[in-house]
Amino acid sequence: MKNILLFCLGLVLFSANSCKKHDHSPKGAVTITFKALYENDPLLVFNDYLTPDGKKLQFHVFNFFLSDIELVKENDEIVRLKDVEFVNFNGNTDLVKANAGIKINISNAEIGSFKAIRFGIGIEPTKNAKEPGDFPTDPYLGDPGNYWTSWNSYIFSRIEGRLDTLPNAAGGDVAYLYHSGVDGMYQTRSFSKNFEIQVGSNT
Repeated sequence: MKNILLFCLGLVLFSANSCKKHDHSPKGAVTITFKALYENDPLLVFNDYLTPDGKKLQFHVFNFFLSDIELVKENDEIVRLKDVEFVNFNGNTDLVKANAGIKINISNAEIGSFKAIRFGIGIEPTKNAKEPGDFPTDPYLGDPGNYWTSWNSYIFSRIEGRLDTLPNAAGGDVAYLYHSGVDGMYQTRSFSKNFEIQVGSNT
């Protein structure tokens, strides 16, 4: 009986502590939109583009990871929006999709006045030290196809396609790929922008 009472008391205390951690402050919504351009034109996969030296170029794969997406308040307080996100332009098959961009939607953002947004390109070192098996429920970090076992690193970004190096001659069409990764290639970017997040509206 004593054990049952202690268990019940512990359960009540746990419930009370859990309730205290609930954040009931008003929230707003934020949408961050990424658009890919080649020079000034929307980037379409499998579309022909000309390089500055006149070679024909196609993009077939273009995606990258973001880490630690944060907003900076006017008083320099940092508000974390998301730990990890995957931006994938592989679906840019027509102008409608390309112009719409890739949207990251956050529905429970802190309201207030902000002056900047910042994020890392790639996987920040703490998470990059782990492997896909450590993230069984994450569709991107848990995907072994996004990880280099031989380099002990996630693939931060992928660009793949074809390049016609000899447009008027046979045999000039070659496949190319550029994959980046490892901690030394992780970069943080910050963008100054004044904006408000309000209750009941999307910023």
